[in-house]
Amino acid sequence: MRRPLDAALTRDQDAEVLHLVGDLDLQAAPEVKGWSSRLLTEPADGSRRAVAVVVDLTDVPFVDSTGVGALLSVLRDVRGRGGDLVLAGPNHELTHLLASLGLPAVLQVFETREQALTHVHDRPRQQGAPE
Repeated sequence: MRRPLDAALTRDQDAEVLHLVGDLDLQAAPEVKGWSSRLLTEPADGSRRAVAVVVDLTDVPFVDSTGVGALLSVLRDVRGRGGDLVLAGPNHELTHLLASLGLPAVLQVFETREQALTHVHDRPRQQGAPE
């Protein structure tokens, strides 16, 4: 049975965390692509813009090729705004799919959200990245 996709966007220091829950498939892909317009935008409260996005896939039991394509589309949009995107918590099947497509060479994947956030917070600022 299909599990509709839901999402929550939170902030952790200089990273936005997009926590997905449900199936990332053909039906959910357009919604995921639509979220990319909300990532790395200038906050209305005047605080500093995030420089990275962590996509938490811990609660995503199923991802098809269209879902992977949606994640790559978001990655392209985020990098186009001068940020970076990493994945956290993919299940075994998704990890295998990403590896078979050669995607770990394109984007970083971490076992947990905590590992991804540590990586994002500890990496040196890119030249020209917002302060």
